Amino acid sequence: MRYRDEVTEQLSARVDDRLLGATEFADGAAVRIVRADALSETERLEAVDLLAATSSGWAAFEVPVVATEHLRWRLESPYGEHPGYVIVQHHDGLLTNMEWATFRPFLLHGRGVVGAGPREAAGPTSLDASERAQLANLHDLVDAQFDAQIGFHPDASDAHSELTSGRAFELGNRVLARTRVLDGHRLALERAERGTMGLPAALIEASLLWPRAIAAVAERTAVVASDVRIERVRRFDERIDEFFVQAARPFELIGVRDAPYLNWRYCDERAGAFLPLVAFEDDAIAGYAVVRLISDRAYLADLLALPDRQDVVASLLRRASEVARRQSAMTIESWLPSTHPYAETYKRLGFFDSRSGPVLTVNDRGRGGRGALDFLRAPSASVHVALGDSDSI
Repeated sequence: MRYRDEVTEQLSARVDDRLLGATEFADGAAVRIVRADALSETERLEAVDLLAATSSGWAAFEVPVVATEHLRWRLESPYGEHPGYVIVQHHDGLLTNMEWATFRPFLLHGRGVVGAGPREAAGPTSLDASERAQLANLHDLVDAQFDAQIGFHPDASDAHSELTSGRAFELGNRVLARTRVLDGHRLALERAERGTMGLPAALIEASLLWPRAIAAVAERTAVVASDVRIERVRRFDERIDEFFVQAARPFELIGVRDAPYLNWRYCDERAGAFLPLVAFEDDAIAGYAVVRLISDRAYLADLLALPDRQDVVASLLRRASEVARRQSAMTIESWLPSTHPYAETYKRLGFFDSRSGPVLTVNDRGRGGRGALDFLRAPSASVHVALGDSDSI
């Protein structure tokens, strides 16, 4: 694939130096940047222990492997020869903080560029103002390795420091959470018990009847792809690569979704229990969706279809909802930009805009220089972003 050659060539020119920078702090702390594959085995073991000790929320991911294996997976990249960079901080020889950014190819106006996956961190923040300023210099070195970085924040307060620092701006085409109610009775009982709406269960359930009725009618009347069969797959094969090139054409910015990435993200048991669904038209791929079940909630991690194939989008949404309902999920939640080719189909299939969602930031301090990503400030920017692009599931 042409984009793969473009990215590989760029990476080869960027990752010659295994140690990019180091800063010695006066209090005995040392911070340095290394390529992820340049970490010593001792540092890797310390990193896993640090992540396990400081990330109490990992159990929510309900992965079928021990937590340390899940955390090892998070430090990897589907493109193993160029995994990315890690900033590590030591105090008196012990690892105390770390953050990392893995390489992920993006298509930017149809051209392969070097992007970064969600930047993650672990460990307590223990730097004073002077040390934070020095650390910012190291961040600049890391940022310079990427053409495009998208940050995912649960809300505006979490994104505040990044936006006010001038390091990033907010994505103009706001990403919204879109949710379909599958079991209104159980959901109403849960909300009444938690007191989140201040109403008795009967009134809460009544408020859910209208959207559920619309969804039921829409599901019966939606134009679905009669000549497409949807199958659950264990892995994505090479046919997904050609499909992605075609499916990506409507978007100005989209993370690459080829076989190496999709198999790492959704088909590695260390990532969690995902259910990939592929829509086949004869022997070719017309679309795919990925479902994740966590407790009594379902999440549509990703969905992509060939251009102008809203029938395939509708078929995949319906099948994803069926899978979630059979697993006794109360709701199925997805992310979708406000302006998106699939938005109307999602609405017709009962995925209602929650009017809330994550705040996505765009770091424009990379190799392209200031202004190279300014088109992403526009609410009409054509981008494809899904839940699975983040580290939320």
